[in-house]
Amino acid sequence: MLIIHKKIPFLDKLLLSTIMFMLFITTILFGKSVDVNDVDYVIKNINAKIKEINNFHVEFLQELENSNLKEKEIRKGEIYFQKSPLRIRWEIKEPEREIFFITESKIFDFFPEDKVAYMYDLKDILKSKFLIRFISGKWSFDEFVVEMEKSKDKRYPVKLKLLPKNPEPSVVLVYLWCDKNYLIRKIEIFDFFNNKNLIVFKKISINKKFKKSPFEFDTTGIKILKRKN
Repeated sequence: MLIIHKKIPFLDKLLLSTIMFMLFITTILFGKSVDVNDVDYVIKNINAKIKEINNFHVEFLQELENSNLKEKEIRKGEIYFQKSPLRIRWEIKEPEREIFFITESKIFDFFPEDKVAYMYDLKDILKSKFLIRFISGKWSFDEFVVEMEKSKDKRYPVKLKLLPKNPEPSVVLVYLWCDKNYLIRKIEIFDFFNNKNLIVFKKISINKKFKKSPFEFDTTGIKILKRKN
């Protein structure tokens, strides 16, 4: 009999947006300083840098806000990414430790304290063609109507507004901010219900060899439970 973990309902609500964040990081990187008002040049510059990404490590601060209940949750942690073969480790350290291990075919949602991991087939989680394109690296700005916005944050003068041409319930509006060198620093995503998912990136390290693989998931003594979306 499948045991349902008490934390799973929350996962069901946030997993897609969390993955969306991870995949956004893989596709937006930095370039040379350019005119922050020239959207076409900015897009061209970003696309040129996408091909240069092999791996990265970043610390993050995430704010999840429920527009209806007016409730907020603050998360802190770090992300490791590897392009080929696809490997992602998204570790939430605060307020409660939780680790997502993502490969080209599986997603494990691991709760270290409980020694329980929920395993999903990636194809079952990412039913949307849009998200599948993201995780396969085939995402394109062409799928959005992109507009320049005036940034009120002096640290990050470049701000883009992205409107999906084919909106999905989990993503109807995206904002992103970059510093003067086009290193992305903030992403804000709104869903159909106007719930907000904001993430701020810190201490970004790109294309540097990891001291040891952060993607190994030792399942010794861990209860693995299969689950469908």
